Amino acid sequence: MTTKTVHQVDYRDLECFIQQHYGRTISLISHLEAKNGSSHTVEATATYTDYSQPYEGIPRPVLEGLDPRVAELVHGWIQGQPEEPDLDELLHDLVCKGAIPAGEYLISISW
Repeated sequence: MTTKTVHQVDYRDLECFIQQHYGRTISLISHLEAKNGSSHTVEATATYTDYSQPYEGIPRPVLEGLDPRVAELVHGWIQGQPEEPDLDELLHDLVCKGAIPAGEYLISISW
């Protein structure tokens, strides 16, 4: 039997958590292009696909840990740069920091 754990979270709670963790605000409604009464699924992983090597017909390796590109983007955003990481990138960072468990996140939008 295969099972799957899904973490259900309200978008406002996740926005507050992100603000507390990073000291920056984001709008999940904008990130997800969400409508009232909708739900959105985002995968939060502790791995990333390595795109640093040229593609030569073999599958790219999946590596453990934080994607260096995401680390750089999140660091710049924390320092005040205007480019916001995508939600999946923020969740990837949070998983790798041990702030949240890896898995699928079902984000409920209701206002």
